[in-house]
Amino acid sequence: MIFVLLISIIFFYSCEEEEVIEEQSLVGSWEQFEKKTTSSGGWQPLPNGFFWNITFNSDGTHINAQGNFMATYDCTGTWLVSGSRLTIANDCGRKKQDLKMHFSIEDSVLSWVHEFSEAGEKFKRK
Repeated sequence: MIFVLLISIIFFYSCEEEEVIEEQSLVGSWEQFEKKTTSSGGWQPLPNGFFWNITFNSDGTHINAQGNFMATYDCTGTWLVSGSRLTIANDCGRKKQDLKMHFSIEDSVLSWVHEFSEAGEKFKRK
């Protein structure tokens, strides 16, 4: 009887709840609120009149609008994630560009830093 009780207690304490870390999805709409141009400058609020809104669709496509009070560019393209690397093919009607960066999502904030650069952007979920 004591043996069964001891086994039960050991089993109970060995079955601690595992912490489940939910991976946040990139899919959805995001609005830029900060940028970084150098590591020494740190993250700075986006200047008034400037914006970048991007929507990542589950099919690997995206739409975004970026600009300032003088001009707006509506863009389309594709996106691909491999680990913490995000690649965006962007076409804003002028020159196509491929953006490659390392990203993370924490507390509904998407942060990325461009590959081989100190520049980056931060977005909040819309």
